[in-house]
Amino acid sequence: MVMNINNQMTTVAEGPLSLTKYILMENTYGDNWSKTPADKYLDSSFCTIEYANEKKLQQDHPCLIQLIRDKYLLQPASKELPYVLDHPETIDPSNGQANDIREILKNKTKGFFVESGGFDGEFLSNTFFMERYLDWNGLLIEADQKSFSKLLSRNRKAFSLPNCISTKPYPIKVLFNVPNNAGGLIVETLEANNNTSKCREDNNESVYTVQCFPFYSILLAVGRTDVDYFGLDVEGSEYKILETIPWHKVNIKVYIDIYSLLD
Repeated sequence: MVMNINNQMTTVAEGPLSLTKYILMENTYGDNWSKTPADKYLDSSFCTIEYANEKKLQQDHPCLIQLIRDKYLLQPASKELPYVLDHPETIDPSNGQANDIREILKNKTKGFFVESGGFDGEFLSNTFFMERYLDWNGLLIEADQKSFSKLLSRNRKAFSLPNCISTKPYPIKVLFNVPNNAGGLIVETLEANNNTSKCREDNNESVYTVQCFPFYSILLAVGRTDVDYFGLDVEGSEYKILETIPWHKVNIKVYIDIYSLLD
């Protein structure tokens, strides 16, 4: 399913107040790669991922943005480095979606993509062609540890993030299941002192905890709210994620729901 979703609006509920007075969506922090310290807004001793999860920090809170930048987000590989591919002879590894995207955007050059469910960075990638041949930049999101490790080895010229996108308008930690090492699925949202979840994680190496961030928080951490293509492959959680996005603060030209395409 391909949809033009430019200028849509949705309502996002405000999260609980943090220790500082902070009003959701009224601050432009994150528009640039400024290194403004998070402790300008919150004492640095409180600005931890544990605090962000416990207090359900609002998705544009400066502490949350800084945590993503400093602790999780990885920079693109140098353009001087060659790609490391399993099938270098394949010009477009996508299953036809990349061609559809190029048609809609009229072969735009120097665009910006977000591909959630980036897998290994090559197999069935909808963004590789644009990055390599049309000089696009972007962000690859992949929560599966093994796939993300392989993705990094490709030397993709895009930001990369080893996390999942939150289904809530605040950060959460979840149990992530990777059956047969192919495709990841959020199976449970972790709560404090959840011993059952801990037991399930310890007894099954394909189930482990993953930190999730709101999509808008991730965009602010990268410093981009204009997105030419957004591909979402999260095994059925797409609509919950879309509901968290403050559409009046972003501009997404093309969105593809990969899960629906496979139905």
